[in-house]
Amino acid sequence: MKSACTSRYRVVGIVADVRHGGTDGSIEAEVYAPRTQMLAPPPSMQFVAARTTGDPAALAGELRSIVRSASERGALDQLMTMERRLMVSLAKPRLYAALLGGFASFALLIAIIGLFGGLSYAVSQRRREIGVRTALGATPRHIVGMVMKQGTIMTVCGLAIGLAAAAATVRYLSAFLFGIEPLDALRR
Repeated sequence: MKSACTSRYRVVGIVADVRHGGTDGSIEAEVYAPRTQMLAPPPSMQFVAARTTGDPAALAGELRSIVRSASERGALDQLMTMERRLMVSLAKPRLYAALLGGFASFALLIAIIGLFGGLSYAVSQRRREIGVRTALGATPRHIVGMVMKQGTIMTVCGLAIGLAAAAATVRYLSAFLFGIEPLDALRR
């Protein structure tokens, strides 16, 4: 196969590692080359990046004319700033994070309501005992302390079960983490 290069390669810069869409975090080789140095016919879709110090929207017409002059079939579609492109690429992960945060908040609310309901039921079942204790001289402080102790025991048991379940599922969930470890928050 004959090369489409009209000149030798000339390195004009080096960019940082590039990650494309995969969740495995792998880094693949990436080469940015002018069309005149491409070894194969150009792909049907290409990306153009331009650095400017002024308003990027003001360069839209000039960029379109440059693309048209480079190729008769070339058209500039989806013109946006790098900040906007970054926001578009992060929209799905942000949605997932917001949904996860919402579900976590809902789970916390349900846990609090469950703890309150459990304590209310336990207090209503011990109403006679609390009455006898009060009649024998127990102060409201002692009664509240007794109820709080029972609530603390329920909370600690729930936390222990929850942490055990989290530790059991951490290997499964680590497949969904990109670029971080499951216990990174504890190491900082």
